[in-house]
Amino acid sequence: MPRPDLLIFGGTGLLGSALIDTASRAGLTVAATTHRQEPDPEAAVARWVPVELSRAGESARLIGSLRPRAAINAAYVPSGPDLERVTAEAPGEMAASCRLEGVRFVHVSSDIVFDGTSARPYVESDPVCPLHDYGRAKARSEQLVAAADPDA
Repeated sequence: MPRPDLLIFGGTGLLGSALIDTASRAGLTVAATTHRQEPDPEAAVARWVPVELSRAGESARLIGSLRPRAAINAAYVPSGPDLERVTAEAPGEMAASCRLEGVRFVHVSSDIVFDGTSARPYVESDPVCPLHDYGRAKARSEQLVAAADPDA
């Protein structure tokens, strides 16, 4: 496959699948990662690449070998022993690798970084106040991504 237009981390998830569908309908070439969940055979529009984000350096290796034009991180682990590594640390590595390779990077976070007590919708400048480990990992991922690539 030639250099893909887009690399989607977490391609088998709900968001990743929707991103693949949207990108392929727009005529973009897509590479997407899979880990535990098998890709939908109907979704053969992506080049599927197995990745183990719980291992340091895996995302950098993949970004360096594929050199996509852009990468989107929709991968996460909501709980368990790989939570911090995959949900917080790997996105920071992705951002650093993308910056090094000249690849545009988009990191998807969540409103779970807030405590839900605001009477108005949250905005990006609101202080984070996560209530559980997953929310804390997502908040940390935002910090690591911003430090590695302020343009992400």
